[in-house]
Amino acid sequence: MDHEFPLHQEISILKEGFKIDGKAGIKVFCKLHELKSVDYFHECNIDGLLYVEFSDLFRQSNQLKEQETEIKGSNLDKSYKKQLLKDLHKKINSELLSKFKDSLHIMRKAKISLKDIPASFNSDIGQYVIIVAPLTAHNKHEMCRLMDQWKSNITSALPNELFTRVKFIPLEKFC
Repeated sequence: MDHEFPLHQEISILKEGFKIDGKAGIKVFCKLHELKSVDYFHECNIDGLLYVEFSDLFRQSNQLKEQETEIKGSNLDKSYKKQLLKDLHKKINSELLSKFKDSLHIMRKAKISLKDIPASFNSDIGQYVIIVAPLTAHNKHEMCRLMDQWKSNITSALPNELFTRVKFIPLEKFC
């Protein structure tokens, strides 16, 4: 698996997975390129099917904070500012949730379109694992708080029939 964190190339992942996007990914093969997706499906001996997403959420969170500051300091209409801020606060949750839901659809299609799929692919639902950039002394406290919040928001937004375990794991602990 390629973790897609250019600042952490010294960390390599020895696990293998089925790439979802990209030119040779499952999403393209199933003709579902318009959907969002996690990065990999991974068959784990202990946990079964994992939907693996690599995301630098700390960087994204910082960018959203900058946008929030700009919006608050703007001379936009107060009700419009309020709506923009509300949408901004939902952005990471919405993105992570839509990637998981679309990936469930991709998995259903893959089961029909692909041959010789791993046994774990036959389970209805797997675990959603979001791998974040390594935590540092500078961001550890805030990131742990945010990861708990995102986990809670994602879990509560999933309908009961889609319920799955959601985990946030720092890159260095996933290897």
